[in-house]
Amino acid sequence: MGKSPAMLLALSLCAAPLAGPLRAQAPIAVAELPFEEVPLDDLSAFRSPGANWQVAGRIEPGRLCDELVPVAGTGVLANVPRPEAASDLFSAWEHGDIELELEFLVPRGSNSGVYLQGRYEVQIFDSWGVRSPTFADAGGIYQRWDESRPEGRYGFEGHAARVNASRAPGLWQTLHIVFQAPRFDDAGNKVANARFVRVVHNGTVVHENVDVTGPTRASPFEDERPLAPLMLQGDHGPVAFRNIRYKRYDGEPLRLVDLRYRAFHGEFESLDEAAGGEVVREGRATGLTSAVAGATDEFALDYEGTLSVATAGRYLFELGFDWVTDDPQFAGVVVGGGRLVIGDQEVLVHDGLVPSATGEVDLGAGEHPFSLFYFKKRPWISDWVGVSLMAEGTHVERHALHEVGAPAAPPPGLIGVDASAEPVVQRGFVRHAERTWTRAVSIGDPQGVHYAYDLGQGTLLYAWRGPFIETTDMWHDRGYEQLALPRGSVLPIADSPSLATLVDDNQPWPDSLHEEDGYTLRGYSLDEAGRPAFHYQLRGFEVDERIRPAHDGRALRRELRLRGPDDGGALYLRVAHGEAIRHLEDGSYAVGDLRYYVTLEPDAPAPVLRSVAGGEELLLPVGSVDGARTLAYTIFW
Repeated sequence: MGKSPAMLLALSLCAAPLAGPLRAQAPIAVAELPFEEVPLDDLSAFRSPGANWQVAGRIEPGRLCDELVPVAGTGVLANVPRPEAASDLFSAWEHGDIELELEFLVPRGSNSGVYLQGRYEVQIFDSWGVRSPTFADAGGIYQRWDESRPEGRYGFEGHAARVNASRAPGLWQTLHIVFQAPRFDDAGNKVANARFVRVVHNGTVVHENVDVTGPTRASPFEDERPLAPLMLQGDHGPVAFRNIRYKRYDGEPLRLVDLRYRAFHGEFESLDEAAGGEVVREGRATGLTSAVAGATDEFALDYEGTLSVATAGRYLFELGFDWVTDDPQFAGVVVGGGRLVIGDQEVLVHDGLVPSATGEVDLGAGEHPFSLFYFKKRPWISDWVGVSLMAEGTHVERHALHEVGAPAAPPPGLIGVDASAEPVVQRGFVRHAERTWTRAVSIGDPQGVHYAYDLGQGTLLYAWRGPFIETTDMWHDRGYEQLALPRGSVLPIADSPSLATLVDDNQPWPDSLHEEDGYTLRGYSLDEAGRPAFHYQLRGFEVDERIRPAHDGRALRRELRLRGPDDGGALYLRVAHGEAIRHLEDGSYAVGDLRYYVTLEPDAPAPVLRSVAGGEELLLPVGSVDGARTLAYTIFW
């Protein structure tokens, strides 16, 4: 039976813990050394490139395009195979362990792949809209192949992506791969398989810790080696790449040896004050930990020892304290601090105002004096006493120098909300555009396309496909950040109001609504299918807004119905904002350097495409709404 429409100011549908395959993650900024860039001014970074490969300046956009059209210039690597030229492309350099990032673009129905060491493939494919992906879909780790196996079982060991994170054909997509090469003993015998430590497709983790016992199908090699070139598949279909960058990890981690500590107790206000305190305990240490302090608050620790460096180069250190948070109630309050010194160089000072601090230093191979001094002073006693010191070097993977022990309690199981049976409206904070939106709502739909909406100013924040949301952070224990986390690949859309009054063409779009705008939320109602319509007032206008899945879950259609007086043409709907917006031959628009597409309704008023700081905006004038006016558009991604 359908639900009768009713005005609601809040609605939370019941949810049970899910044993789903994908754990959502809030974005965490990690300090790191820069990647090495593959130059794309020419093809010199590759071995004997075939005639199907060329360097281009960009790819000509075409909504749901059927072909790849390179445009002259540099910065883009394009593969346009043809019968007489369809070869794979190998890097001029070789790699073992590697962290690789790149962007790719495929036209409709196309097929390619990224082969680590030329042997182990992460699949590239036009998998837009696929509900149940296999190893052959985008982001999959392709299967191995052995025709000596029983018939019908030649293929084995393929691994499908946890969730299909694919974008529409003709849009740029991202891959981030952390790969561990196979290990061999001194006699050349393999002692450990190749491993995909992590594969991230369009910002979503689709694989973790997947072993591959040998080369996957279509690899040009049957053997395995410690070092080999990267391969981009070029014989299956057109594909473009850009922003290819990597870190090769062939150096040894740093080691702390001969470590000693001194502990101080006291209500210290600064590092200098703590250093003048009385030592209450001291001794040898096996690693960096606050456990030796003998207190959970009002203490300081001074560690001294030797840092053993096997690989000379540039190193980045990140010092973090778990008791220093972004909690607004502690804004500007120093609750700790620290100083790291290596040799005679002060590498970093942690001011105790934000969770972590970083510093970089050049270190030669050998032994270096090491000193770490830090203190804690929380306004009330806290059991959070964790200290972390992470290090990353040129060709040395990020690793911990502190003691890493088991968590005090096992992490909770995933608590999620399932929207596969009926639409779901779930209130909860969301994280977007580097801020927490506290008046947000997440909308899930059985068609598998979902979105987050800000009730505070009528903004469509972002959208995604796949599973709905994880609410562990909201509902486990008392929660911490109270975030509803999307469980698919997120498309950011906007962080400003959708409707605004502009007195002239040069007025910037407002970043928020103010009291004089007269915005008043009137709640939302549910249609018979359970999908919401949002209702609000703005500058005397009554607005009813509906956002619905379209094109079998491959798009979202947004419709705003407005009623109010003639405003003289000053009220506008911002449809899109991006660094670039291109009007395509079919009448649609490519937004943000091929990030998503927008199509307008046939009866839409003449749009305004204007240049603004940071890019371009696509606006629709509302015009006279003495009676009613409906504006609508569809987002494809």
